[in-house]
Amino acid sequence: MRDLWRGRTAIFLDMDGVLVDNGPPLAAAYTRAVSEVLAARLGGDVAAWARAHETSFANLPAAPDGPKHFAGTPMTPSEMYRLENLLGVRGACAVLGVTPPPEDECDAWGHEMEQRARFEYSRALPGAAPAVEAMADDVALHMSSGNAAWVIAGTLEHMAISEHFGLGCGADLVGVVKAHDDFFPRVFDLADARAQDAIVVDDRADVLARAKRAGAATVLVGAPSAGGEADLVVGSLADLPGVLGF
Repeated sequence: MRDLWRGRTAIFLDMDGVLVDNGPPLAAAYTRAVSEVLAARLGGDVAAWARAHETSFANLPAAPDGPKHFAGTPMTPSEMYRLENLLGVRGACAVLGVTPPPEDECDAWGHEMEQRARFEYSRALPGAAPAVEAMADDVALHMSSGNAAWVIAGTLEHMAISEHFGLGCGADLVGVVKAHDDFFPRVFDLADARAQDAIVVDDRADVLARAKRAGAATVLVGAPSAGGEADLVVGSLADLPGVLGF
């Protein structure tokens, strides 16, 4: 296992599923944030807005992996984030038969919902922050997430670990969505790191396959059956410092 680490000087961490619980707690955080914001802006019962959001979200078409398309139109990360905001507000409004606000307001409200869900109601995975602290003195730590850079920065601040990271490479900073083959080469360039010096940690085997093609060593956080071709599988980020010898 030491061979995986030997000579590698940078670790790139995903956010959701690695640092933050991306299961039911995150879905509940978004439902709470959406319902509170829409009830405050448009009136009505918070519980009714929560049900409307859940119904709307369940009916959204799945966006295929990368480059991310919606209705057949390629989008930049910033366009994707804006569309998700619009769909979040308009979808819940449609369920309740409420006239949605103009597009720019939908986008601003969606931004507020994201802020509340991420920084007030979501939760870090157990042991994630101590794991970051254990590795920070011996290796350069960076983020490589499909989320927006401001969401990454706020989450690290909320977890009180921002001081341990160099770049927070969100898709908007990188310029392509995470499912794009150019994502990791661009991330490494932004961090001034060579792929052969990097370890990428993620909870998705398909993402790690692209990182591996780019030349990085890979660590999957999750079940061994989902490991794909990852070089290493750990149950959680909390396990990584011990496995790598920190």
